[in-house]
Amino acid sequence: MPSLTAGFQVTQPTGEFKDQYDGTPLGFGAQFSVPIRLSPIEWGVGYAWNKMGGQNRDVKAFIVTDASGNRIYGDATMRIRSLMQRYTGHIRLRLTNLAVQPYADACFGVEAFRTETDLTIKESGFSTAENPNTENSDMTLYYGWAAGLRVRLAPHVFVDGRFEQQFGGKAEYVDSQTIVVNQDNTLQYDTKESLTNKYVYQLGLTVTF
Repeated sequence: MPSLTAGFQVTQPTGEFKDQYDGTPLGFGAQFSVPIRLSPIEWGVGYAWNKMGGQNRDVKAFIVTDASGNRIYGDATMRIRSLMQRYTGHIRLRLTNLAVQPYADACFGVEAFRTETDLTIKESGFSTAENPNTENSDMTLYYGWAAGLRVRLAPHVFVDGRFEQQFGGKAEYVDSQTIVVNQDNTLQYDTKESLTNKYVYQLGLTVTF
């Protein structure tokens, strides 16, 4: 039967990635799998979102030009968010349809690293987020393997634990420790580059159809 899994993720950088990036990205992941006829082999796709870091900075932001042509500025908060997103495919071997179902995946995909900003301006008690901007972006390919275990909670519902080892290519990402906000609300920062190998731990629920 087709299945849909969604869960909470913890990412542990390894190798060069661990040396360059000091943190444990958290986020969520989802996988959709479809059996190949009546065989124990399945194919599927997935998506993951992990936060690499974030901070809020108090800034002055342009609000409006008054009747005299003067630019009016107000208090605002700049949100700075670094993240990685994975778009994945997998081939799965699942041998049983019992209450306990171990499985193994061969995984591959594309991973994007981005740093984004936006401004939250407070006026008359209301908050609005605007001026979204991507400050830095890079992409790389990855491959790896995963092992998981499903345990049935109810008909068509399982708790699902999964471990994945990913071997990622080189990518450039922002060094969050170096971010400086200039007076014109632009960012100044250094970047790092490394291979992006990692372990990913996921715990969630699976629904079968």
